[in-house]
Amino acid sequence: PFLVGKARQAKDSVDKEVEARTLSILNKLTPQTYDKLLRQLLELPIDRASLLKMMIQRIFDKVVEEAAFAEIYARLCADLDREAPLVWNYVKIVRDESADAWYWVADVATSEAPEAEVAGPVASLEEGLVQASKVAAGEHEAKLVPWPHQGALVSLTKQGESLVKVYRAPSPFQGGQASFFYSFEAWTAVEQMAVEDTAGGPYKDTEKNGVAVAGQDEALRRGIKSTGLKRLLLNKCQEAFETDNIYAEIEAKFGKAGQGGLSAQERAQRAEDRRLEVLKAKKRMLGNIRFVGELYKLPKMLTDKVMHHCVQKLLQVTNHSEDEVVLMDPKGGPVLNPTGAITGDDEENIEALCNLLSTVGAKLEADCARDAFKTALMRLYFERLNSLATDRALPSRMRFMAQDFFELRGNGYVPRRKEDKQMTQEQIRSIAARDLGMGSALPVQAAGKGGGKGGGKGGDYGRGKGDPRYGGPGGKGDYGKGGHRSMGPPGGMPGGGDVRVMQRGAPPPQARARPAASGPPPLGEEALKSKLAGVLTDWCATKGGAEALDTLHNELAPRNPPGAPKLGKLLFMLALERASESGKPEERGGLGEVCALVAASEAAPGGGALLGPKEAHAVLLEYLEFLEDNLCDIPTLHTNLAQFLGPCVACKLVSLGEIEKMLTDFVTSGDPPMQVPTVVNFFAALAKQLTANPAEAATATAAAARFNR
Repeated sequence: PFLVGKARQAKDSVDKEVEARTLSILNKLTPQTYDKLLRQLLELPIDRASLLKMMIQRIFDKVVEEAAFAEIYARLCADLDREAPLVWNYVKIVRDESADAWYWVADVATSEAPEAEVAGPVASLEEGLVQASKVAAGEHEAKLVPWPHQGALVSLTKQGESLVKVYRAPSPFQGGQASFFYSFEAWTAVEQMAVEDTAGGPYKDTEKNGVAVAGQDEALRRGIKSTGLKRLLLNKCQEAFETDNIYAEIEAKFGKAGQGGLSAQERAQRAEDRRLEVLKAKKRMLGNIRFVGELYKLPKMLTDKVMHHCVQKLLQVTNHSEDEVVLMDPKGGPVLNPTGAITGDDEENIEALCNLLSTVGAKLEADCARDAFKTALMRLYFERLNSLATDRALPSRMRFMAQDFFELRGNGYVPRRKEDKQMTQEQIRSIAARDLGMGSALPVQAAGKGGGKGGGKGGDYGRGKGDPRYGGPGGKGDYGKGGHRSMGPPGGMPGGGDVRVMQRGAPPPQARARPAASGPPPLGEEALKSKLAGVLTDWCATKGGAEALDTLHNELAPRNPPGAPKLGKLLFMLALERASESGKPEERGGLGEVCALVAASEAAPGGGALLGPKEAHAVLLEYLEFLEDNLCDIPTLHTNLAQFLGPCVACKLVSLGEIEKMLTDFVTSGDPPMQVPTVVNFFAALAKQLTANPAEAATATAAAARFNR
């Protein structure tokens, strides 16, 4: 006979409260609030391993969904791992006097449920243990009283087949002098914890290498090691990394077996749902890879041994034999044996590998530079990856990802485009002041020109072969490899013009008259893209054409930075990207309408129209070359593009004849050549979308027929 407390009945409510507070804190996490929110996390009552696992799961879910912020989440985990053992006492020791042994448990609550009843009170801990032993043996009937709500867990013992918990109240209970209480829980609960790796034992006093080791100390050490935050976190990351098929659940959920009897509309919706699930799974996989990389960059979180394991698994090679012996050549250098052949079906692995190496490459190479064997191992990795980058049998997207990595490595792991990352308000102000050329002074005049232009191959969507008519070699080359065009140094810097500043607190100069203001300062290209994205979002929500045009002509056009792509070209590029991935037909059509509206609007102040056929065709040339690659990620891409291009074709912003010329070139001389069915299906989707415009629909149908001959 034993008493069972109601602590487990209260676990759900406590867990939900802690989980809600954890999510609330994580949702507010920024560099500016980091220190404050770290303290709030450490103040949470994490008294069980299950609560710690819940917190790790919530952090993991956040970071794989928000990979751009992996750096701050990795820092958070490192700080929690360092501080948690000092404040979270969830590993507890259980004494088994009958066997003279010790256990550790990590999932026992430190208090009972508010409505629970406990046995007692008794005058001392010793009396409580004796009385509990008699109750367990059936020799004593316990007196039950309401839980005093403020008791602290002071002892855990194994009595027969029961776990006895003894609490001490902070003050005398019900006017008496006694302040100790106890409750029972079945020992099977501890056995279940052991199955879940949150309990272990028994451990007895022993001797290791001539040194006495107490069973109590060994139990505590094993418990802390087994349930440490870093251990649980890395187990979670490894579980996600070792998943061979990230789409297995999606394939099971959306298999052909469930499509019987569905209408055409239901099948289309099912296909769209599947596409979104695939994108989400891929995003989580890449988010985990980025997170692992950021953890490695922090001290004492991951070793380079883990990175080598990850790289070898993704490259499908190993430098160990089946019995885990390191493989070496006669000179003592490393040997890599392939574990499989990389094909076009391994695109996710290569993308993950390139993401991982882009994140950790600089540190990994620096760490390996101190060891000749590891340096040679890195060289073998790069040789294998380079062979993939030049293997024409692999899809172009796989090759380009590898080529992009080598370009990054050749640039000292400094990305050509600045990555988005969280910053404090002070960092944002500093960057804004730098972009405006202010520093710590107030600008009065800025004159002179910025720096030079870059060359141009291809575009935002890859390495296009280019065409002078559309911004390839001989044209502007705004987006391609080597084609980024810098604004140049601000005035007053080498290569720039003159800048005169008035220091704070200094009297204004009397000899020179202050020139008139030259208008608003130019925006950076990324800031301009951000504002254009906002215009597109507002348009899709409100269809406010007048407001959109006013913003474009009067607010953004005057701030188009020198050397940056033309405003209308950026707008068309962003609208095309968004429409191709949108799951809403009305949004895809609306994005095409806003481009048509801008093309038909009056000329921008001080120049020609914001958006014309030249800009639209330049963007399409860059995008359509990778039509087949994008179809792999977006099965409904033909329909998506047709709905976007419909309004653009109707207003003559886009010419079907020019599109046909582009696609003809890709089919006849692409590398690799584009497949004819891809082009035929594209024009068929356009013809279907253009039914309200019979002439253009006939043109699209005729183009499809010409390719289909």
